Amino acid sequence: MSNRLIRTIAWWEIACGITGIALFGALYFGIVSNSQAILDDMGPINYYAGVAFFSFVIAAGRALLKGSPWGLGASAISQVLQVVSFAFLGGPQVQIQAGPLLGIKISSNYVVFTAGFYSSFFLGTRVAGPAFEVTVNVLAAIWATYLMRAWLRVRRAGQAAA
Repeated sequence: MSNRLIRTIAWWEIACGITGIALFGALYFGIVSNSQAILDDMGPINYYAGVAFFSFVIAAGRALLKGSPWGLGASAISQVLQVVSFAFLGGPQVQIQAGPLLGIKISSNYVVFTAGFYSSFFLGTRVAGPAFEVTVNVLAAIWATYLMRAWLRVRRAGQAAA
């Protein structure tokens, strides 16, 4: 895995983690209009889990920049969490994103290719919208695969040296 790709992934994780923390902080301090209503809808579990997720992503990105084996594993985990997002009307909704998205969204109404830059965290119930939506972040899947392979290579080299 090239050092350039690792640095790119690390900087995306750091930038999107900071963006997520900043957005949640803006809600907490009332900088965003209707922030109290948004926080009430979000709930404390989503708020604190989101802050923990974005903090983990920032730590993983920093460790990845420093060349730590822990950074490879942690970054792989943070990318795996972002591969699939889904929502079912009247049922569960999971959207965990902290980075770029290149993927495909399949819905009860349409199929589209998606691209964007996301910092979002939501676990809950879908109360409005299409009957179902599933988004597969192909970029996160590719990055997770590369990071996992690099992490396993480093672990095998460490075990062979011991």
